[in-house]
Amino acid sequence: MAGHAFTAPSLASHGSKPSRELPDLWRPLGVAAACLLGLALVWLALDQSATVKMKDAVLLHDLTRWNSPSVESWGSSLLHLLEPLLFTIWAAALILVALARGKPRLALAVAAVLVLAPVSADRLKPLLSLPH
Repeated sequence: MAGHAFTAPSLASHGSKPSRELPDLWRPLGVAAACLLGLALVWLALDQSATVKMKDAVLLHDLTRWNSPSVESWGSSLLHLLEPLLFTIWAAALILVALARGKPRLALAVAAVLVLAPVSADRLKPLLSLPH
């Protein structure tokens, strides 16, 4: 090692620049791709198969005929969570937790999803409705 004249501090600083690696995005992208594939398969099955359409209609009919008190109380409590005041409280809580953890982009994403979800649902309902 006679030809090397590096001191310890210069070796430590050489190549120790903080790397700005991108987070591992392959897992969420894979989940998103799997969801998209599942959506396409469900659409294909419902659009192309009369048998699947019939089973879907029968299932929907059976679900709308449930009138047991346990199902009604469970459904009412679930709908109670979507009242505007509680929805706003849940949204604020989620945003504050994201900000407290130091994740402002996550807080922004939560806010965007919670605000835009009802808007997109209102826009998509007429487009997806089937003529009766």
